[in-house]
Amino acid sequence: MDVSADEKARIKDKIDKLKNSKFKQQTLPAWRPVPTAMSTMLTFSFFSVVFLVMGVVLYIMSDQIVELERQYNESCYDDLRKIDPDTKERVPCEIPFNTVENEIEGPIYVYYQLDNFYQNHRRYVKSRDNNQLAGEYLTVEELSDCNPIQNVSDLWSNQQKNLNGKDLDGDLPAIPCGLVAKSIFNDTYELYREVEGGSDEKIDISSDNIAWTSDITYKFKNILKVTEGKGTDFMDVQWMNMTDRKSPYLS
Repeated sequence: MDVSADEKARIKDKIDKLKNSKFKQQTLPAWRPVPTAMSTMLTFSFFSVVFLVMGVVLYIMSDQIVELERQYNESCYDDLRKIDPDTKERVPCEIPFNTVENEIEGPIYVYYQLDNFYQNHRRYVKSRDNNQLAGEYLTVEELSDCNPIQNVSDLWSNQQKNLNGKDLDGDLPAIPCGLVAKSIFNDTYELYREVEGGSDEKIDISSDNIAWTSDITYKFKNILKVTEGKGTDFMDVQWMNMTDRKSPYLS
């Protein structure tokens, strides 16, 4: 399409105006304060008082926190290798914790720390299947990202049971698969408070509302449909519940 000379001139004038605008030339009106000794001193004094008050408040709150720490890997090293002659399962290791003399106000949080565990290692992070975690049944051949934990036989011996407590076929796909699932932390904790008479009362530990809504809605679901004829629902093919920590392995 041909453009007339008048149209070209109008476009050229518009471009020139844009080039010469105050915004383009960075000549917009601005406030440029000139600091003086007095204004600088007042500014620093104001922020010093603000940060001092914040620091005192945070220090008082931090000083009210009661922390207890116990390293138990060496204490449980030998106990975890003992086998109960009746159940043929490993004997759990029980570690009594320090006794707190003063009353602690809730909520009480329990954390665990692992050393020499490289959770951000590329092979560890990649070893999972997001489609399987979202509820899709996949065969062993389709679990390319789960290497080296693809089959049930790749799991620990005490993980090779379904949610009904029955042994799983070692050739079946591990559900869930991957190093992330296999290395799930399964230690449990119990808290007690001393009541009148010197007896102990167990404190209930709640695991409700500890997951993101997006994880529950989109990321983690139990197998919706079993397609290999190895069971009727997720209870028959999964060794761990993907929406709840409770399973034969973790109980």
